[in-house]
Amino acid sequence: NIISLRTLRLCGKIKKENSMSNKIIEETKFYSFVFSEKDATLIFNWKNIIEISNNDFKDYVTKYANYCLEYRPKIAAIDVREFKADLDFNVQEWWMEEIVPIYNKAEIEIFGYVTGDPTAPGVSDQAPPGVHFKMGFFKDIDSLLKWKKA
Repeated sequence: NIISLRTLRLCGKIKKENSMSNKIIEETKFYSFVFSEKDATLIFNWKNIIEISNNDFKDYVTKYANYCLEYRPKIAAIDVREFKADLDFNVQEWWMEEIVPIYNKAEIEIFGYVTGDPTAPGVSDQAPPGVHFKMGFFKDIDSLLKWKKA
């Protein structure tokens, strides 16, 4: 279907040789979750988010974290290039208390934000206390996957 192909293109994962290994787990007008079996990557792709309630944000991120438990990706990637909303709660505190334990249990190796910034630094040498995976910021999904393979 056209929406599904568009989502895979947006995630930078559509290629004839591996399109069969990509599974759209869930897709709404706000986001899509795509699992790449070939790359062991679960991608959360935000779609043109200008406004979102705190509760909806928490629900969607929690849903994604729970899919990490189910699919057990090595890489969890959140594409924030189209996320423009301002949130009015302490996201970092909530993320550390509610989401990090799920990612730790899912045993992800790398958590990456895809920012679109050509100067994104890649994987950080330091993670916050309690985080058992590497974290980083990447220009695009391909940059994240190239780092993982290096």
